[in-house]
Amino acid sequence: MSSFSEAEQRYAPVLSRARDRHLFAPGPKRVLALDGGGIRGLISLGILLKIESTLRARRPPGERDTFVLSDYFDLICGTSTGSIIAAWLARGNSVRSTIELYNSLGPKVFSYPSGAEGAVRRTLGLVIVSRFNANVLKSELLSRLRDETLDSDALVTGLGVTAKRMDSGSAWVLTNNPRAPYWASLGGSFPNRDYKLSDVVRASAAAPAYFDHVEVQIEPGKDPGAFMDGAVAGLNNPSLAFLQYVLSPNLGLRWRCSPDDLLIVNVGTGRFRNRHSARSLSRMRAVERALHSLAGSISDVSHATTATMQALARTQDAAVINSEVGTLNDLDLGHGAGLFRYQRYDAPLDQALLQSALRLEYTDGVVRRLHRLDNAEQANLDRLNRIGVVAGEAFVKPHHFPGAFD
Repeated sequence: MSSFSEAEQRYAPVLSRARDRHLFAPGPKRVLALDGGGIRGLISLGILLKIESTLRARRPPGERDTFVLSDYFDLICGTSTGSIIAAWLARGNSVRSTIELYNSLGPKVFSYPSGAEGAVRRTLGLVIVSRFNANVLKSELLSRLRDETLDSDALVTGLGVTAKRMDSGSAWVLTNNPRAPYWASLGGSFPNRDYKLSDVVRASAAAPAYFDHVEVQIEPGKDPGAFMDGAVAGLNNPSLAFLQYVLSPNLGLRWRCSPDDLLIVNVGTGRFRNRHSARSLSRMRAVERALHSLAGSISDVSHATTATMQALARTQDAAVINSEVGTLNDLDLGHGAGLFRYQRYDAPLDQALLQSALRLEYTDGVVRRLHRLDNAEQANLDRLNRIGVVAGEAFVKPHHFPGAFD
């Protein structure tokens, strides 16, 4: 009996192709996992700017000018806004160009149309109708990604996104891995390799109440699949989902798992607690309480994912999960300290912590506006980017990236 899985027998890697070198060549592997968070993706990008410059400094002089994160990471994955960043970076773009993309996209995507439609979305958005017109995001992504598919050579490293398929009630973790079971057509469905990159990213970024769901044709002659934001599937922090993915023998990657073989770098979009007094809750409409509860659940699941990853892994300068459990980074797993390496970066969006940790002072009203997923006012964009840059300078250290992974 062959020791190779069915997925591995389906596809023979072509190591002259950049994607295949990242996914299938031997040696240590590096994953970049990017959280969801709407326009707060600018915080992630500020942190990524420091990661990119830290890694660039290690390259030989002749390679520094052209170095980008897709040269280092073998799989770049994300949820929602993280999927947009992941797709752009996996195409070989620099962090700086991705920041420019966000500063262009944000005001267009998070804006109200003129006329009656705009008035309806302003007054009834988030409650009766979606707040923003998803066609704007669709048009912007199509103008940049054109007809590129998951199998496109434009993707120069591994790419992964998450989404929630509402019609089947399933969480989707989708990649450009040609050994994945549905990469080629099976059972009459369209092959994953032919999915448009713009559709995949939009499906991951269809945040409930902000945008309508996204329809993607899965099987000819049948109703399309209905997709929403990957955060709805509990995958706003996608790091654990992609840890499972790269280790699963059924998916054909079979990456080795040890602190010298696997590094997962996970970047957030700003952390804060959703606080609501009993009095404020009693004044809310039921639908508003439901939306706040959903936002709180997404945040709590993301935080629990961080805790789980940090408990399983070896982490440098591990963050405190809470005052009761500490960092969880010193658990005795019976196999030494950590099964792999995990590095989590995020920025505080609490007024006191912004001042104490990052030396940034903002009023309470400004901080509340920073929390929003859709605040694309230029002053807010500038503040988010500034917070990310300062957080990157404060938290990203060269020793977080061991030389074994260079």
